[in-house]
Amino acid sequence: MRDLRDQTAIIIEHLLDLDQDSWGLLETDCDSPDPISEDEKILKVARCLRAFGDQYNDSIQKAMKEFKPTLPEVVNNQASEGFSRMVTELSNNHVLCTHAEQLGPEMNVLRTTVILGVYISKEMPELLPRLKDVMVNYINTNLLPWIRRSGGWENIL
Repeated sequence: MRDLRDQTAIIIEHLLDLDQDSWGLLETDCDSPDPISEDEKILKVARCLRAFGDQYNDSIQKAMKEFKPTLPEVVNNQASEGFSRMVTELSNNHVLCTHAEQLGPEMNVLRTTVILGVYISKEMPELLPRLKDVMVNYINTNLLPWIRRSGGWENIL
């Protein structure tokens, strides 16, 4: 079985590599029975995270417009610090907070991280390789203890 850090990297790879058109062809039922292989479980987590993020995509569009001019700087320079700051600001956005009331704080941060990553990947695909590294680092630094306490990726969704 892969280490949670390795699983995070693979999940982010799937999350950001699958374009929106291909998601329609994939089963996104997060409540379906567990897949058999570890790779299938990881892909299922990525699909569920993407579906979860897409639920809030419209809500975040307005907030993201003010960040757009700084996205290349955030991803390329001091990426971890800038990305972390953006996740914090978006997690506290009043529009998104209405949805966050149903979630715990860690799930809210994960959701915001996914939404931000998917948004950046769509708006500036040239940043994708660096963005993947930044997201993996952010999740492993800020959310891995919670993911571990929850029993792994497949148990948090």
